[in-house]
Amino acid sequence: MNIERLNEILDWLESDKEKLRFNMGSFVLTSDTAKAENNWCGTSCCLAGYTAIAYGGFTPGNTVIHVFEEAWELLELTYEQARALFYCNTIEGKNLWLDLNGITRPQAAQAVRNLIESGDPKWGAVLYA
Repeated sequence: MNIERLNEILDWLESDKEKLRFNMGSFVLTSDTAKAENNWCGTSCCLAGYTAIAYGGFTPGNTVIHVFEEAWELLELTYEQARALFYCNTIEGKNLWLDLNGITRPQAAQAVRNLIESGDPKWGAVLYA
């Protein structure tokens, strides 16, 4: 698990930048191929999408599968951890949330913290506490 990158994602989620557009229901919505690097580019995306933009070689032609696989590798997660984090599932694969668009930045930040601390984002505890 790449703790440094996960902590940077926490910083991104907890940022108060006006242009921050987080949406767990959208891997990446953009026509811009520029990497996020140090400045948020205004693209609406989820945790996997942001990871692919910030640390990888995302281009608009990438499919959802490519974004998932790239983010999974960039964060050095197991397959189970990646599915749980990016799809708001349990480690066992049970889907906990049908409307991913309703997940907030603070909820996602807590899931990332849980992943760092325990290896499981514990979305159930985050979403239904």
